[in-house]
Amino acid sequence: MDGFFLWEESGYPGVALSTAERKAVIVRMEWTGKELAVWGSGNIGMQVMNAGREISPVYFIDNDAQKCGKTLCGRKIIHPSQISDWQGIFVLVALDHYAPVRKQLMQAGLKEGEDFLWYREWLFEKKEEELLEEEERFLQNVRETEHYMGSKLIFSDFLAFDKGVCDFVNRWKAREPNLVLCSEAGWLSGTAAREKLEIPVVELPDLLSHNQYLKKNDAGTGNREKEEYVQSKTYLSEAALNLRLGYPDMAEKYEYTVCFCADRVIREIIRCWKPSQIILWNAFYAFHFIIRHICMEKGVSVRYMEFGNIPGTIVVEGTGQMGESYPARYPQEFLELPVSEGEYAGAERLIRDLRIQRLNRNVQPRNDLQAAVRGKMAEGKPVIFYAGQNDNASGMQPYTENTRKFHSPVFTSSDEAAVYLARLCREMGWNFIYKPHPMMAAWCCIGTLPGNAAVVDQVDINDLIDFSDVVVTVLSTVSYIALIREKPVVMLGYTQLKGKGCTYEAFREEIIGEQIRNALENGAKDLWKRKHHFAVHTAQMQKYYGNPYRQGESAELG
Repeated sequence: MDGFFLWEESGYPGVALSTAERKAVIVRMEWTGKELAVWGSGNIGMQVMNAGREISPVYFIDNDAQKCGKTLCGRKIIHPSQISDWQGIFVLVALDHYAPVRKQLMQAGLKEGEDFLWYREWLFEKKEEELLEEEERFLQNVRETEHYMGSKLIFSDFLAFDKGVCDFVNRWKAREPNLVLCSEAGWLSGTAAREKLEIPVVELPDLLSHNQYLKKNDAGTGNREKEEYVQSKTYLSEAALNLRLGYPDMAEKYEYTVCFCADRVIREIIRCWKPSQIILWNAFYAFHFIIRHICMEKGVSVRYMEFGNIPGTIVVEGTGQMGESYPARYPQEFLELPVSEGEYAGAERLIRDLRIQRLNRNVQPRNDLQAAVRGKMAEGKPVIFYAGQNDNASGMQPYTENTRKFHSPVFTSSDEAAVYLARLCREMGWNFIYKPHPMMAAWCCIGTLPGNAAVVDQVDINDLIDFSDVVVTVLSTVSYIALIREKPVVMLGYTQLKGKGCTYEAFREEIIGEQIRNALENGAKDLWKRKHHFAVHTAQMQKYYGNPYRQGESAELG
């Protein structure tokens, strides 16, 4: 079977504009006489509207047909098929998953950098000198401000996506009133997103903004002193590698500037404000990895905050995340935590409701690509679906001894696992589907995959799971969605599911094929047992580990 790809992108998903070029595009956008349209009517579309710049789009564009006809910020939402004159508009793409929309716009005859622009390029237009000056001003403010002495500092960019987190934190503050957000989405200052939050907000320098960085065409990056300092510290050099691997289009050596400044900023915050605790939204970002190390060095308590594995929950715990979490570190101890018959029954109802409602962390695309996937599968042969994780935000990049111990004992990346599984499926005569994580799709090395691999993007994950016979992943929370949808799951890495009896575990390369075969042959027969174990696990996660968005208490273990 020939290779099958639902998109043709590989490498960097777009142009890399310099600061001067970005500013020129923005001027053209504002003065060209074209009408402005914003592609994306979700959280990021709202961010763009509230980013402190005066923009007035004529309408929003969205691929989701169910949104079309509705309004956002007083503007109508329309489907791309409703646009007859693409040359008469300038499109600002307000989506993180940029590559598929970029392709659509180019197919419509628009030129990137002239007729459309990614919102990240639109927002981040400072030179390195300006960023360093801003950092110096921030450090001076830290030294002169005493308002946050002894506070519990949350480091996160959740103002950029919210999804109920603001409400959760507002309720949390009733229990812990000295919470302060150190926001990594500073460009949202003074916006409606910030106004939803009832705790103080400290805007971090733009150098430390999540997903905002200087691109390859920006000159003047790099400093030997900073580079040597970062390379002399293991935790900083690993953080720098995390940045470089996560953002291949980053300006040369800019990662050293970011890590040097991050180290400096956090040390000064701890010295001046003496926080009683620091809470990190995702422990694996480079900046947060640095914070975590300095806190350990200085004896500052750290907790970890993230969306829970069960859709609709948030977790705050003290042990770690993913394979470093309490349920993964101590699987048997967690498994023995008691739940009542009523809690077990409640977990069964929740699982049933989640299956019916098809809930996920993200809104799933609605299109006809599922039929295209089915058409490429060899009839009568099992379908193995492999879901990749965001390597850069799950402890996989860079691959270290800690990764091997707590996260992925076999594979160093999503793509490496995909290549192995595709070859295995070819040998066994199984169909193979690989869906990279949305944040990794643009960098997916599709050229290294065997020809039998069907690589898909922008397909409803629920449909893919239902269509498949076995779901395989290293670390993705797709494993929970698959269990909710009653599919057998083979785990290649350590998550909160470790040792819970819900999945087939393959933590050594030599047993991967055996466990997938076991799941194929026994999946239906073992379904009742897996459902029981998963209901127990869900009840335990609900009671001891995760809390609904709109509940004030924050669960904590470890």
